[in-house]
Amino acid sequence: MRRALLFLAQLAAVAAATAPSQAQDLVAITAAGTWHLDSSTGQCAILTQQDELEGATDGDLPGTVFTRMDTLDFLVRVEGTAGTPVVLGMLDAPVRELAFDELEGRLFGTDGADLWLLPVPGGQAAHRGAFHAVGPGPQPGPLLALEFDPSRRALLGADQQDLWIIDPDTARCERLGSHGRGSLGDLYYEPATGRVLAVVDSPSELVELDLRTGAATHLHWLAIGPVTGLASPTAREAGAPFCSAVPNSTGAAARTLTFGIGVAAMARHSLVTEGLPPGQPVVMLASQAPGWIGPGNGSMGPMCLLGSVAVFRHGVQSAGESGRVVHDLDLGLIPTSPLPVSVMPGDLWHFQAWYRDSVGGAPTSNTSLPLALEFL
Repeated sequence: MRRALLFLAQLAAVAAATAPSQAQDLVAITAAGTWHLDSSTGQCAILTQQDELEGATDGDLPGTVFTRMDTLDFLVRVEGTAGTPVVLGMLDAPVRELAFDELEGRLFGTDGADLWLLPVPGGQAAHRGAFHAVGPGPQPGPLLALEFDPSRRALLGADQQDLWIIDPDTARCERLGSHGRGSLGDLYYEPATGRVLAVVDSPSELVELDLRTGAATHLHWLAIGPVTGLASPTAREAGAPFCSAVPNSTGAAARTLTFGIGVAAMARHSLVTEGLPPGQPVVMLASQAPGWIGPGNGSMGPMCLLGSVAVFRHGVQSAGESGRVVHDLDLGLIPTSPLPVSVMPGDLWHFQAWYRDSVGGAPTSNTSLPLALEFL
């Protein structure tokens, strides 16, 4: 966590210099209903008139967002393009703001003072702790907005004055700086650029928050508000898939993806492989040289990496019932041969998972649809 905080300034400076501003289609929640919000123009269009929803975060299914029904405190999944709400169950904690961790598939919530891990679709919530800062200096006030940042595997939160980075396991907070905007309705992490957007309650405004200082920069005045939730129904993925993959014993092809921009100075980066056969071991491979070697030598799928291919042998895992694995990679120790290398800013790396499988009772192996990721 402290390592992530130390590198925030470098991340923000590099991202601002290299990442283009991209439009993001968002879903905004107000007391009047759900809205489509174009982040590039600030234009809004009504999706549904539903006056009981409050708060929002990205959903666990494609094309959806999570929100909550204020009256009866239900967790709700909203279909992003039509705005259709589906009640999932009653929330087992007094939460107001939501944040979804795409890496681990975890949903967090807060009432402003405490952090909770929420089961989906329902069940018993786990109390992570009260928000607190360690050492001298300011303590976080009641948090008004919450978001998950997959690049740092940490939560971002905002109180009336400051922006904070938060450990999702302990609720420990470290101050990034003052945003100077008073009451914020929600935060949104933009994966393609690493930007953090926020909505201000009054006057209703879309701003970008500087991760070096916490300061807010005006983007657009909004014709709706106050906005209590901001999320995206589109997949929050970074990098680009390439090459190909073939179906495994589940009937679908596995794929490797990531949800946050790659930052060499962060020293670590997380990838996800999904669509794996449950219970089968998987290892991550990496190379700076893409290519294509057809199936063979005991593998059903193609190898899409050439050159000096790194094999993360110490990161071998077995897929769970969900067929999903999170790979936590050490960017300072990419195990190429004959010597390991470090990822540097500007490097383009290619990642592909190699896993065991069994088809018709015969053991075999397969590969995932690989990912190309450029590091800042």
